[in-house]
Amino acid sequence: MKKSAPFILLYFLISVAIAQSGNEKWSIKDNSTLNINGKSNINTFQCSYEKAFQSSQVLVEDSLGTLLFTQGMVFFEVASFRCGHARMTADFRQTMKAKSYPLLKMEISKIVQTEEGCVMGLLLTVAGQKRAQQINLEVCKISKNQMIIEGRYTMKMRDYGLTPPNVLWGMIKVSDEIEIDFSFYLENK
Repeated sequence: MKKSAPFILLYFLISVAIAQSGNEKWSIKDNSTLNINGKSNINTFQCSYEKAFQSSQVLVEDSLGTLLFTQGMVFFEVASFRCGHARMTADFRQTMKAKSYPLLKMEISKIVQTEEGCVMGLLLTVAGQKRAQQINLEVCKISKNQMIIEGRYTMKMRDYGLTPPNVLWGMIKVSDEIEIDFSFYLENK
C-alpha cells in the first residue's frame, strides 16, 4: 500500500492539471449587442447598449455537454444605454438608479445543451438586486473557435426594486415588464 501511495498522488496531480487545463479563454467580440425593450400605454421603446463591453474575456470549460463558465461576468455601464430620445434616456438611467448602481451585471454560469436547444444559467444584477435566471436560448451555435448565444428574457422591474416611470403627471405609464434581448459573439483565444 505504501508503494502505491506515490502513484496515487501522481495520478491525482495529473488529473487536477488536466482538469484545470480544460479552461479556455474566450473573448466577447465588439459586434455583440444588448437591448432593453419596453412599452408604455402609448408606444414601445428600445434602449441599446452603445459601448464595448467592460469585461471582454471569460473562461469556459466543456463538461459532457455543459459549458461551465468561470469568470463569466459581463458588465454594462447603465450610462452607455441610449433610448433614441434624450428625455427617454434620462428617464431610463433614473429608473435604473444609475447614480447609485452604475453597472448592470450578467454573470453566465453555464450553458446546457439539450435535445430541445440550449439553456443558459445566469445571475442578473440590476440596481444592486441579484437574481438567478434560466434562459432558453434562441440561437446556440458552438464550435471549437466561435460561440454565438442569443436570447431574450422578460423581467419585471419591481422584482429588482425598480419603479416603472410615469411621465407627464402619470399620463404616460411604462409597463413593469421589460425584455432584455442579447446577442453575444465569443471567440476562442
